Amino acid sequence: MSNIGSQPLGDIFQKLLQISSSGYIADATGSSLGVAISASNLIVDGNISASGNLLIIGTSTVLGGQLVFGDSPADSVQFLADVTSSFIPDLNDAFNLGSNAQRWNDLYLSGSISASGGPHDIQSDTLFSLTSPKIHITGPITASGDISQSLSRSGSFGHAFFGEKLV
Repeated sequence: MSNIGSQPLGDIFQKLLQISSSGYIADATGSSLGVAISASNLIVDGNISASGNLLIIGTSTVLGGQLVFGDSPADSVQFLADVTSSFIPDLNDAFNLGSNAQRWNDLYLSGSISASGGPHDIQSDTLFSLTSPKIHITGPITASGDISQSLSRSGSFGHAFFGEKLV
């Protein structure tokens, strides 16, 4: 161990700093210390625990593990940045986005939508509108309530009934 003068550093630190049984660093009077480390690399073999806020400036990378945020439904995660990668679940058909009681509001998509399984329910308290140059539906369609329609057709297709009218 290094020395300052003729005194080992361990003796000096033992007199100046105390580490409690819970791992907190305190001065000789027992007052808790804020600890600042300035180094190009900090390597810790073991766990790091922080009480309070943690501010990371720069890129943070987590390798070979998992991230767990919060320990109860009362906790929250807030994103102030854009997501720059795919958002892919760990298991197929195992996780939901929202719930019956906690729903997402608006969903803005481009490209195609693929939904396997089913049945698929689309509910709206107001108007539900499909705008597309082509809509392909295979199988029976069941609808209730008032249906308004504006159809033009080209090519051949099966029968469509609106009310008592065959179109």
